[in-house]
Amino acid sequence: MTITDPRFHRWIDPAERGAVRSRHTVEATPEECARLAAWLDLPSVARFDADLMVERISAEEAAVSGTFEADVELVCGVSLEPFRQVLSGPVSGRFRKPAGRAPSREEESGGDVVVDLDTEEPGEWRPQGIDIGALAAEELSLAVPDFPRKPDAVLEPPPGGEGGTDEKPNPFAVLAQLKEQSGNPS
Repeated sequence: MTITDPRFHRWIDPAERGAVRSRHTVEATPEECARLAAWLDLPSVARFDADLMVERISAEEAAVSGTFEADVELVCGVSLEPFRQVLSGPVSGRFRKPAGRAPSREEESGGDVVVDLDTEEPGEWRPQGIDIGALAAEELSLAVPDFPRKPDAVLEPPPGGEGGTDEKPNPFAVLAQLKEQSGNPS
């Protein structure tokens, strides 16, 4: 079962604070760590925290930057044994308040949709503020390796191989052997 929402939220409203820049420390509770582990399909998340700086760029836009660190349990793709690893990485994002009814992209471009793949669309600054917890959790999800490998894991060749030679058996030789065994000379 795939869980689409990490259910890890830390809402702040940058417009509510007097300072243009504010520092925030985000720490997951044990229950939130369990939800993050389920969301990431990991055996466990022992710890997750982030140190973030929120900066108001304007009255309608804010930027978030910082780092996260998590102590997670992964399953080795070679040995299938669980092991612990510390994951860390940068966190960055932009949020913008929605402005009334903005013209659609089709209206702006005369019917053609213009997509700029080099720029990232800012997240939505909702009435309750911006969700720096979900932003940090998303960055954690991107840091989880696709094929985790325990540091001392070794991929052993299957037993019964040909004494360490790198040559692959010829599939036609196997067919020839089967043909000889069946007694069909043609």
